[in-house]
Amino acid sequence: MRYRHQGCVSADERGDDICGAWARFEVDAEKLDCALDDLIMGRPGVVTYEDNYVPDEPDGASDFSFPHEFLWGGFIQVLPGRQGLGRDWTWTSDLDGTSVEETAADVYPLKDSAYFAGCKAEPDPSRRFDCLLAWKAGEALSTCDDGGVIEYPTIVP
Repeated sequence: MRYRHQGCVSADERGDDICGAWARFEVDAEKLDCALDDLIMGRPGVVTYEDNYVPDEPDGASDFSFPHEFLWGGFIQVLPGRQGLGRDWTWTSDLDGTSVEETAADVYPLKDSAYFAGCKAEPDPSRRFDCLLAWKAGEALSTCDDGGVIEYPTIVP
């Protein structure tokens, strides 16, 4: 299962805390509920989530005042025995270059089915999404690799 929400979309009215003044956060509730169903059942597979946000230029801003592109996401590989391997990452690109920051790839116990059923019952899709992101129960059981930051500077010809 791949879950991709629409993320930050241009807003005619004021933006929100997640996306800033020029956009609002939007969730694809149908795909989110499908991902939550997989987590409720503990069905082995992969749930991914990501947001590719390329902002419109806000009034009065120049190309030099904010990142040109921003991408964040992660995955939960649901394993047998209600365990999950997960990693989150953030990728940014601006005039200084590109960087990718990743968390460690850790195996955690999944929260129980009742937790994810409660997430699915939440009427606000944004809160359902936040609930999905809090999938880990307890401490990491193992670490597959460490996280870190990779920087790629802009090459000026």
